[in-house]
Amino acid sequence: LEKTPYAGTVYTVMGSSSKLDQSSLNHPALPVSFEQMGSVLLEVDQEHLTSSFLNIDGKVADSFTLYKKKQCD
Repeated sequence: LEKTPYAGTVYTVMGSSSKLDQSSLNHPALPVSFEQMGSVLLEVDQEHLTSSFLNIDGKVADSFTLYKKKQCD
């Protein structure tokens, strides 16, 4: 496979929106795990996408931002 800058796919797994299950949170595909209720908020505009995990109290527990590649002359 050839590596291409600014190309690819980002996956977000959100599984605590309706209830919490007692299970192991140490899966190798998930670098970050929270055992708390919450929701994901996606904010998108012309320049970036921001994903935030809001906990049950409405506070941001985790977030990341993807920036769009700028056009080159």
